[in-house]
Amino acid sequence: MIDSNFKIYQAPLQGLTDFTFRNVHHKYFNHIDEYFTPYLVFENDGSIKKSRLNEVVPENNTINNLTPQVLVKDAAETVRMLQLLTDYGYNSVNFNLGCPYPMVTKRGRGSALLQHPEAVNSILEAAFAHFQGTVSVKMRCGLVDFAEQTPVLEVLNQFQLSNLFLHPRIGKQLYKGTPNIEAFMQARDIYQSEIVYNGDINSAEDMEQLQSTIGTASGLMIGRGLLQNPQLPEALKEAETNIDADKLRSFHEELFVSYQNRLSGDSHLLQKMRQFWEYFCMSFPNSRKVFKSIKKANNLEQYWQAVQAAFSLFY
Repeated sequence: MIDSNFKIYQAPLQGLTDFTFRNVHHKYFNHIDEYFTPYLVFENDGSIKKSRLNEVVPENNTINNLTPQVLVKDAAETVRMLQLLTDYGYNSVNFNLGCPYPMVTKRGRGSALLQHPEAVNSILEAAFAHFQGTVSVKMRCGLVDFAEQTPVLEVLNQFQLSNLFLHPRIGKQLYKGTPNIEAFMQARDIYQSEIVYNGDINSAEDMEQLQSTIGTASGLMIGRGLLQNPQLPEALKEAETNIDADKLRSFHEELFVSYQNRLSGDSHLLQKMRQFWEYFCMSFPNSRKVFKSIKKANNLEQYWQAVQAAFSLFY
């Protein structure tokens, strides 16, 4: 169990932790201290896709502890993006220096910025000059080499960040291999404030193992672990490892209805729920069989039969 004073943050996952998921999760599970939107990014023509804007417009968000994440490449984009967030009433922002996917890094954003500490400096200078709220950074240890984190961390030391979230992989790894705990420890030696750990924490046992290696940390950011077990923050903070099947059932039912009201057609809805169950099945006994049944459902009747069979495993 981690100290109850520690904060737990939700890692933003594109296409998964959208406003529907966040709103319903917050209603049923109250141990997340701060939620983050999937990143906002400008398209080549300078616009932002409506689907991305939907993540930050106030009418779509019912939780107060929400911070938009942004993906920018320079100071000019930073100023424009922060004006947008200010207009929407936000007083916090998180800069993404970690996205590893080539479609992002080839455009000089995400973890590609870790090779250009001078660009990171310009972005943060613009942020602190044009934004009245708090500024945080989520980063990896580099794009192609772990040594790339050192000059970036030295830049970050010059700014009063509200938080630094570090995922100890490099961009070229994507999500393969294991987090480099030694690189995380080295970052703590360089960075002059606390660092929040992010990466592959899917259970209380994972957290205990991490603590035995790195000792205490200022907080923890969880992403896929939260999708696999929506009750994970409670398990970490309260040492409550028993699955509350009734709460999970209520959570799932409201999530389903919320997506049903938002999405167009049963096919789109089933596709979304299959994507959700790819992770959510890990909360259930015999998770592989559970997901296989969900995946095979071709209509809503078959889907709910699979869902009922899955929840019956708890009783």
